[in-house]
Amino acid sequence: MNDRLRTVLGQRGVSPDSLAEICEVDPKTVSRWLGGRIPHARHRFRVARHLRVEETFLWPEPSKRPGQPRDGLGTELVGTYQNRASVPRDVWLALLREARHEIGVLVFSGTFFAQSNPHVAKMLSERAAEGVRVRLCFGDPDGQAVALRGHEEGIGDTLAAKIRASLTYYRPLRSFDAVWAAARPWAPDQERTADHGQD
Repeated sequence: MNDRLRTVLGQRGVSPDSLAEICEVDPKTVSRWLGGRIPHARHRFRVARHLRVEETFLWPEPSKRPGQPRDGLGTELVGTYQNRASVPRDVWLALLREARHEIGVLVFSGTFFAQSNPHVAKMLSERAAEGVRVRLCFGDPDGQAVALRGHEEGIGDTLAAKIRASLTYYRPLRSFDAVWAAARPWAPDQERTADHGQD
């Protein structure tokens, strides 16, 4: 039984037949959902949006279909949020901690990203050391796109200042990258004593 779905329907005053009409399914299908069957992704999304609740509240652990990848790399959308502010802090941190192959961040200033965890640069360094590809892309504080966005938001040059401030969190990553780029691969058979101290 899906008691959460039943309770939310009662709280919102939405009948099963009405929900079936909204989701464009047979009323028997909604009865099956109430009985514990997990809907297809498009229906879960539509139900959650209509009832104004998180999808994961109604269906905490969506069942895996036969043949569906176990590592979460399927084509199904896992979740959506109306805006960045509605994404819980724990979700951001979990995404960083649990990434296995790549972390890609595309932002103008990304101050929220660093503020969600003051040690975000250290966390990203650790993930990179574990083999995760980490790429961060920020707005150019001197670029036209940033100036236009600042004007649109009515904050003028403040966005450029926020970008510069945000980048200070990630300076250790840049220095690591510079050291890595200048490093030579170790070749034990070509070891020699450095002419001038350390290489």
